[in-house]
Amino acid sequence: MVNIPTYAEACQEAKWHAVLSDPTRIQIWCMVRASGQISTGDIIEQCGISGRMASYHLGLMRRSGVIRALDKRDKGGRVCYEMKKTA
Repeated sequence: MVNIPTYAEACQEAKWHAVLSDPTRIQIWCMVRASGQISTGDIIEQCGISGRMASYHLGLMRRSGVIRALDKRDKGGRVCYEMKKTA
């Protein structure tokens, strides 16, 4: 028998796919996943995007539950991020 997700699970999965449908957000997701934790400054530098664009993409990813902001900051005062833990 095929394991079909519930409607609520499918909605969450669709949200993830929508968020990760952008190439820059895929880059960010891969960096966060590979590093465990990464600062906004590192994301800006490695993706070659502006701080404003990084903030936009990180905000979408944070609100959708893909990543979470940590309570720590890098030496430049920039927020650090990690993958959001799933239950």
